[in-house]
Amino acid sequence: MFFVETLEEQVVNQRLRDFYGNHVAVDKPRFRVAFSDDQYEKRYVEERMSEHGIIVPVKAIETCPKYAWLHGQWMVERLIPNFYKDVMEGEYVYECMWAFPENLPLNWEAVWKFVSDFHNVTRPNIPRSQKECDYIEAQQLEKEKKITRDMIDTTPLETSLNDGSAEYFSGKINYKPSEQDNKILGKG
Repeated sequence: MFFVETLEEQVVNQRLRDFYGNHVAVDKPRFRVAFSDDQYEKRYVEERMSEHGIIVPVKAIETCPKYAWLHGQWMVERLIPNFYKDVMEGEYVYECMWAFPENLPLNWEAVWKFVSDFHNVTRPNIPRSQKECDYIEAQQLEKEKKITRDMIDTTPLETSLNDGSAEYFSGKINYKPSEQDNKILGKG
């Protein structure tokens, strides 16, 4: 099926792409808006109901409406890994997150408010590259190490030994016991 994208839809989708970028694994926008009646997907079908109410075994791929329960509604979709066994669209598919009420026009402010709230709640620091993913992971690992070390350490000496700040002064300090030390130790 081929559907012409409206100007409003193009503008909103471009803004979503500009604000939230493309997915790291595939070069598709993380979020998009679409019209429910325009969305179709290829599904693997093993059985089908015949005209006479009999279930007939069939093995085929059919193109069917993606959102049969939504009619004439704009919706916001997000890109997710394809964990559906019967959907033959690739490794990543778009999933409906929110639909405008019926017969309401597409509105950028409503889309932006919903996606920004969802984005901030779910993943505030989405990395845009593998290098950024590795950096964030290394920072998180160091933070976890520090928390664990702080929970285990009980004295400043143990802390200085663990973080490497302890120093060894062999032969630099000449200690001679004083008279008071000898009295305390019972030697004088």
